[in-house]
Amino acid sequence: MLKTSVDPKVREVFEYRENTNRDKKRWDYTKELTNRERDLYFKELIGYVQTREGAGIGFGDQRRKKNKKEQLVEIIKSLKEEELLQTLYDKRVQGKFLTWENTMQLDTGWQSLLYTLSPELTKFHLNAIHDVASTPSNLQLWNYSSTNNCPLCGRQQCNLKHILTCCPVSLKQGRYTWRHDQVLRVIVQPIAEKLREINSATPKTEVKREWRKFVSGKGTYRKPEVRLTEEPHLLEEGNDWKLVFDEDERTRQFPQHIVNTALRPDVVIYSNTLRKVILIELTCGNEENFEDQRSRKEKRYEELMVEIETAGWEGYLFTVEVGCRGFYHHTLPRIFNFLNITRAKKKRALNTTAVVSLKGSYTIWLSRYNKTWSDNWQLAERPCPV
Repeated sequence: MLKTSVDPKVREVFEYRENTNRDKKRWDYTKELTNRERDLYFKELIGYVQTREGAGIGFGDQRRKKNKKEQLVEIIKSLKEEELLQTLYDKRVQGKFLTWENTMQLDTGWQSLLYTLSPELTKFHLNAIHDVASTPSNLQLWNYSSTNNCPLCGRQQCNLKHILTCCPVSLKQGRYTWRHDQVLRVIVQPIAEKLREINSATPKTEVKREWRKFVSGKGTYRKPEVRLTEEPHLLEEGNDWKLVFDEDERTRQFPQHIVNTALRPDVVIYSNTLRKVILIELTCGNEENFEDQRSRKEKRYEELMVEIETAGWEGYLFTVEVGCRGFYHHTLPRIFNFLNITRAKKKRALNTTAVVSLKGSYTIWLSRYNKTWSDNWQLAERPCPV
């Protein structure tokens, strides 16, 4: 604003500041502006770079030409973001979350912060991401404590990962199982609603779609010339789908008329008419081990899938990973897409799953010094059976 002002006296202020701080090493807005204008000049020389696949030269140019000020603001924002990422990558602890692959975070917009997350829960969420919570390990590192032993099991190096996922006492008392069951209920809820909707409808054999009629410039209707036939969705082929989900308070075995096995997947969806079964296995643990958790569960149920195919059934296996800090793996939206859940319900279920997992971890965090564990309260309602 000073540099491009119409008042020559105001422009003299900028020129004076620029000449005064030109040889100084400290940061100054005049030198920053000069550098960003140079970046903008080179960007204009390069031209518009296509980001869409299949777009040709000159396709998709910006409809509204942005002025120089708006372009400079965008460049500064992108550079500041790159500097922030470089700073986080240099920090071994605070930037560790950048190494979590294929993870998606819960919605932390203003609407969520005002009406969904409390200040205490938001603080725990941010501290858990950057591993700056007041764990025994951090307290010893900050010289606030002389020991870093776990208050429950007594093991050393009691960090946030140990408290939320690895403490043997918490595992034996069922703290992690309780959080797992709460998250499972949220995931099963839209699936159960979808199955009830499918069971109340008539099975489809094929879906026919026609091109829409439209009025030409002469006022005549153009008749559709092409008809498209699509195969129905997997769930739309039958209306006798059953849902079995296993949790600690309501133990359910695998349907033994399909295969005799002692394994208990978290969710089993099957149709006796179609002889098709869908298995969903949930893991609610540390975000750093998503890929290991996925491969371990797939290997665990590999033999069961072979037995299902041998028995004449068509089986599908999905592993779902949800983190303890409010993150979830890309496998969670994948199962919703496979079951043809609507976009609105999927978005609501994804955010609710992350929030419930975070609330469960926060409950475990608050009880890190309690020798006893009580789970009389519930974070999510149990879905109605299908």
